[in-house]
Amino acid sequence: MMYTHLWKRGDIWIFDYADKSRTDNYQMTLQLSGKGCRQMELIMEREGITWCEFFQKMLFERKDMRVRRLDIAMDELYQGIDKEHEQVKLSDLIRKLYSKELYYEKM
Repeated sequence: MMYTHLWKRGDIWIFDYADKSRTDNYQMTLQLSGKGCRQMELIMEREGITWCEFFQKMLFERKDMRVRRLDIAMDELYQGIDKEHEQVKLSDLIRKLYSKELYYEKM
């Protein structure tokens, strides 16, 4: 897809594709690197909102919005042999999800 606009603020990138007149289609992508997440948190902290409130606000204010895809990449740096107990492992998260120790709900 060819986006029509790109807005950047530090490591926060917002792409949009607006073709409302021809196809009634408007799409937006918010791309945050690890630094972008921290920068976004600083903005939200200044506004007095959390990540959860940020997503809820989008859902409540944009009734026509549909989230088709949410990609989350987790970068976990290896801390060393003596700190393995502090590591977050994807396999542990998957196990916790299936054993109902970890919970998420669809938006």
